[in-house]
Amino acid sequence: MSGDSEALRKRVVVVGEDDDSEGLFLSEPPTAALRKIQQRWKEEPIARLRNYLVNRMNWSKPDEEKIATESEQKVTSLVR
Repeated sequence: MSGDSEALRKRVVVVGEDDDSEGLFLSEPPTAALRKIQQRWKEEPIARLRNYLVNRMNWSKPDEEKIATESEQKVTSLVR
């Protein structure tokens, strides 16, 4: 199974990098890389704020949609 570890190398394209980017190769199994990505995602500030609002303030999708609509209307009216 020593060849399997080499076969598990996966290419990851980094969005937002140079257009000619070849991406990067993971030197660890995809599941370990996925765990790292999931951990980093938990540290993402907007996701953390949303999780806080959902868990502590009973925030819901309709609440979010209402505020998004109201904000869009306010910005649109100011731009005109």
